[in-house]
Amino acid sequence: MNSISNFENLLRNKRTSLWFETFLKNTNEKQNTNLFISELFQKYIDKNKEVKKDFIILDLGCGNGILSEHIGKLFLKNKLNLKYYGVEKNSNFVRSTSNRLNDIGIENEILEGDFFGEILLHFNDKIDILLVSHSAYYINDYSFLLHFIQNIFHKININGLALFIHESKDSDINCLGEKYKGNDFVDIVNNLTKAIQFYIREHKNMSLELRAIESEVYFPYNMEDLWNELVENSFNFNSICLKENFVIAKYLLEFIIEKPLEILGNSGMLLEYLSNVKFRLENQNHRLQTKSIAHVCYFNVNAP
Repeated sequence: MNSISNFENLLRNKRTSLWFETFLKNTNEKQNTNLFISELFQKYIDKNKEVKKDFIILDLGCGNGILSEHIGKLFLKNKLNLKYYGVEKNSNFVRSTSNRLNDIGIENEILEGDFFGEILLHFNDKIDILLVSHSAYYINDYSFLLHFIQNIFHKININGLALFIHESKDSDINCLGEKYKGNDFVDIVNNLTKAIQFYIREHKNMSLELRAIESEVYFPYNMEDLWNELVENSFNFNSICLKENFVIAKYLLEFIIEKPLEILGNSGMLLEYLSNVKFRLENQNHRLQTKSIAHVCYFNVNAP
């Protein structure tokens, strides 16, 4: 059992960045999310730039910095000063985000660590915008989430903005991930809603708006030719398939469940998983449907 676990960790470490890169090239999720954030932040800027020229953003789980760079350019276009704080677990992403922001002239401090821990104590400045995008999954303890919300909201300025974006439970990715990831899935959307609403009842200084961001993940056009290959090659750790788009299909399937298909094959769940994905793709023109829910929190009494 330990040897399988070690092998899974080895494969996961090798493929995590490849999964993410493959996903980015075959989805419109990031484009749709960026567009949503750009429009929301521009409205926030327009409302506040006459009385404020210096803004502070705290981005929890900032990833590889593509979105951070996009946000930084938005503030530069509006000729506003921006200090960008970020927290990220992946050391490579920490460097990437900082480099991207440095390259466009945005003052930044990106720390490596778990933003649910004591690292938040490092940030003493009041922040104008809090961004938490796809980074608070699998919080099993609702009371811990509520405590986190209360602590972080106290760091936000009057007239500030908090934005949480997470995959909806009825998204194809979450429906599949819930069954095959092997972890206890938590409906982060409902938990966040409850925690934020509790804060609103206690403090009455903010309002909450829920918005949906719908997107798709595109699978190769020749998936019909790949299903048998995916089965055969995923049972053999050392096998190689030269069929066109095989690697793309394999990495997309692994990205969804955050697990190498070889490991799923070893556990006896591969055939069922592939069958479930195949059924969805055949009924959705070779695409999986994704939906994110955005919690937009306005920190003033007369919120829009």
